[in-house]
Amino acid sequence: MRAAGVCSLFAVGCGGGFFETTGGSGMSRQLALDAGFAYWIDAGAPIRAARDGSGQLALAPSTGGIGEIHVTNRSVIWVGDGVISEAPLTGTTTPRVLGNFTIGPFTIAVDDAHVFYAREQELVDISLDGTPDRVVSADQFALSVAIAGDELIGTSCAQTMGVLGLWRIAIAGGLRDELGPAFCPQALALDDYYVYTSDRVTVDGPLGIVRTPIEGGDPVLVVENQDLTFAVRDGFVYANQHDQIVRAAPDGTVTVLHDGRASGLAVDDTTLFWTDTSTGTLALHSAPLPDL
Repeated sequence: MRAAGVCSLFAVGCGGGFFETTGGSGMSRQLALDAGFAYWIDAGAPIRAARDGSGQLALAPSTGGIGEIHVTNRSVIWVGDGVISEAPLTGTTTPRVLGNFTIGPFTIAVDDAHVFYAREQELVDISLDGTPDRVVSADQFALSVAIAGDELIGTSCAQTMGVLGLWRIAIAGGLRDELGPAFCPQALALDDYYVYTSDRVTVDGPLGIVRTPIEGGDPVLVVENQDLTFAVRDGFVYANQHDQIVRAAPDGTVTVLHDGRASGLAVDDTTLFWTDTSTGTLALHSAPLPDL
């Protein structure tokens, strides 16, 4: 069931001629926020710091790779080189291995009780309480997955006959339903009304962040973008574009927020957060968001 939406002043849909949506975590794959801290991966290790960047602490040893990171009410979960690991928010020298893979997922899905990820042909449910892993589906290779209530929304590369590019499936299992046309969508984010992927709308069209109704429908290119770093909040997309960090409105209007290319992006109600190596090492930065 979708939450009640809010209509912003962009004439691209919604009853009465307005765009309707709300929600979205406001976090990219590579930077996570909770009430007091920011979390990211540096040289394969999960890092926690205050939101002003001070007090950096490595929460666990490096597991290699430059994968994504998530924070729950009790732990940090990240994707390393062939492994998904968990560490308590206080840190540990022996992180718990949650899962392994050969071909890495672009985006995993995490809540306070479960991790869902694509392991080759299998879509796997890991229970954080130690219950044995459960295979949700084993009929199609997946790239990314996100939680939408009692369903999972996922992506696959649809360049093979019969493969759905953008789909949904019940967490309990069953058949996949197609949400809309897609080519090879990779990184994935949701808000209450839309699915956002890194893809293209037409076979010869530009790569960018594509928005598709969460109930199914035709895709719309929101902003051109050549990498997988983007965050979504209340209908706005935050992304890299031409070595700048930008905010794309629902109608496609782009506002430059900061010069430089972020490795991770996150936003809350008032502030843009990003990580980059502009100071010579990977560091956290922040700046007030301009008025809408």
